[in-house]
Amino acid sequence: MAEAPNQGRTGLLQSWTSEVGELALQGPGSFTRIYPAPPRNLTPPECAAAGFRFHNERSAYSRLDDTGTSTIHIDFSPHLHQQAVLVKGAEDWSGALLWVNGEAVPVPRAEDGNPLCEQAARWVDDRFVYVEMGGLWNHPLLDPNKVDPLGEIRGLLIWDAIKHVQHDELPRANQAWTAPTLIARDNSWLIYPNAVALKQDRPDRVIPIPR
Repeated sequence: MAEAPNQGRTGLLQSWTSEVGELALQGPGSFTRIYPAPPRNLTPPECAAAGFRFHNERSAYSRLDDTGTSTIHIDFSPHLHQQAVLVKGAEDWSGALLWVNGEAVPVPRAEDGNPLCEQAARWVDDRFVYVEMGGLWNHPLLDPNKVDPLGEIRGLLIWDAIKHVQHDELPRANQAWTAPTLIARDNSWLIYPNAVALKQDRPDRVIPIPR
């Protein structure tokens, strides 16, 4: 965080944040509007100078309303060279829109256009980033009594920031992925269904990492 922010780029981020906030808060169905892409090559110092707060050195956020329902999240890769930017709008939004390095990622959507991805991303390394995706309403292990706008059963949307390719991994009928985590080990991806399985090193799925 010692690097001095570029004032011009900080201004671009502030302008983009303001524009996105106006669009996202324009009432019901604002997720169907066309959103401008965020500035590329953002840095943590620029985010801080633009008024973003930080969960940690690699995760910044800004609230678009007083309730904190509408937010922008910026999650940086391990070496801080790449960024995943997520926007979640008003209360009728179930999930968030996603850009990686300024490129829009086609997140899954409901029939009305509502995005079905969580509002925070996690980087596996400096190439792959992933977000949880919901909307799996027909999964046999889904508990309809649990209140969750995305549903408690989740899949993973994995984005290759180098090759610009999307990989979707969904739980099988007998797999209850409620908080899936993806890690890389020995040239493979390991998907854990929840925190307990991660702690016990019991992955539900092991697949080769795409080359």
